[in-house]
Amino acid sequence: PEAEGLRLHLSSSNPTGYTGLVQLPSGRFKARRRVGGENVSLGIFDTAVEAAVAYARAAAAPEDSSRPSGGSSAAEPSPSAPAPPAPAPPAPAPAPPAIWSGMARVRRLLERLGLAEYAAALEEEGYDDAGFLLSLDRGELTKVAAAVGMRPEHAGHFVESVRQLKR
Repeated sequence: PEAEGLRLHLSSSNPTGYTGLVQLPSGRFKARRRVGGENVSLGIFDTAVEAAVAYARAAAAPEDSSRPSGGSSAAEPSPSAPAPPAPAPPAPAPAPPAIWSGMARVRRLLERLGLAEYAAALEEEGYDDAGFLLSLDRGELTKVAAAVGMRPEHAGHFVESVRQLKR
């Protein structure tokens, strides 16, 4: 299937039906993609199709950025030759270093809280964006803690500590 001219990546093993998506407790969908060994959040969307389009766009980006852009080494066209195609738009800014984004930041947060044992479960459930976790309210953080199987005493510490960091 396609949307916005992009081939959507279907998945029979993902409950959302698409590769790279996770449904959040709020009912919204988070798109994510592995880049350089790190899960990178592509955003949170109201529908699975919107998130799947974001994933498809990101999956197509490396191919687009490897196309020649008509750089300075191109020969000058002769007067009778057709005009060269317009240069490609500039590539998006590179992602910040992994140490400052994605799951690396979530791991550092969990280590700081003494809850590093939950890093893999948070990543597996799609909670690989510390900024997103910091944006959640108490009820949503409690759902996240339950979704990753935190013991009750750890869940309480996680919820309260993340809320304190927001202040």
